[in-house]
Amino acid sequence: MENSPFYIKKSSKSFEETLNSVKQYALQFGFKVVAEHNMKNTFDCNNLPWDKHYTILSICNPHKSHHALSIDYKLGCFMPKNIIVFEDDLGQVNIMLMKGDPNKMNELFPGKNIGELSATVMKELTEIVDKSV
Repeated sequence: MENSPFYIKKSSKSFEETLNSVKQYALQFGFKVVAEHNMKNTFDCNNLPWDKHYTILSICNPHKSHHALSIDYKLGCFMPKNIIVFEDDLGQVNIMLMKGDPNKMNELFPGKNIGELSATVMKELTEIVDKSV
């Protein structure tokens, strides 16, 4: 599981409590929710069967994003970051994000030293998840 590209934690809270907790801790780390996509509502509006909560929170730290885009505009492809709060097939609430690899970022952007910023952001995102459960 350590090689998984996903960071997933189970929450002991209800779906709404977990969602609000992620938003609260994101703010504490300087991230703002720039979009909230309730997939269950989207599916319901399109008459597609879906009975579990699944919300994608797109979050952005304006200062870190500004810094990254000042280094290379292509870094915008990695923004904003998504944290997903969802119920699994057993009804358990989970929080998930895609892990970033600072070494890969340095490979993708040679000579830009973006790995350190990437590592900082990933540490903050995993702390947001850890504190939200």
